[in-house]
Amino acid sequence: MATFVFSPPWFWGFDALFEFVSLIIALVLAYYSHRIFRVTEQKKYKIMAYGFFFFFLALFIKIAINLQIYFHIISSLTSSFPLTLFLYAAGYFLHRFLFLLGLLYLFNIAVNIPDRRANIVIAVLLFVATFFSNNVFLIFHFVAALFLIIIFWHFMHNCQEKKTPASEIVALSFFLLLLSQFFFLFIPVTNQLYVLGEVSQFFGFLLLLLNHVVIFKK
Repeated sequence: MATFVFSPPWFWGFDALFEFVSLIIALVLAYYSHRIFRVTEQKKYKIMAYGFFFFFLALFIKIAINLQIYFHIISSLTSSFPLTLFLYAAGYFLHRFLFLLGLLYLFNIAVNIPDRRANIVIAVLLFVATFFSNNVFLIFHFVAALFLIIIFWHFMHNCQEKKTPASEIVALSFFLLLLSQFFFLFIPVTNQLYVLGEVSQFFGFLLLLLNHVVIFKK
């Protein structure tokens, strides 16, 4: 039987709250990135805008599905268990695929891929990995961690070169996002790690927002 809820029972609702705030932050980050792109015409901010918007969509879907599971909304609307299972599975597939697409955009900042066709091929591979894998949960977080290792390495190198508070904040934010994926990967050991993953991810988004606000004010 498929598993959709990984949060410990005492954390139910709190995870939705953390992710709702992260969702708002992702939307604000997409907005700020687009505004900064219009002011500076630096392509990287346009790429960031797309990436954070996909994060927003991914988190929105995950929150909706989690709340429906906690309050049995879908189950009460249909008496068909296969249909209920399909709706949950489809929702989580969309969440994972959109989240990885967001990471793919940010990955393009760290590793410039000039050929758009290469990005399409990678997106197709992400689709296959998140849809046809026998262990979607582990594959998703493993691929997300790989993306974030490269992204973090890029911004850490940028931090060592510039040595500015802004570059340090960005590097730390992506370190926290990477750390959250490692926590999520080991949830099968204990679901208490889900809490650490959610908290780490939340503060990663929060630091990115802080950095964007500072940049935009300048």
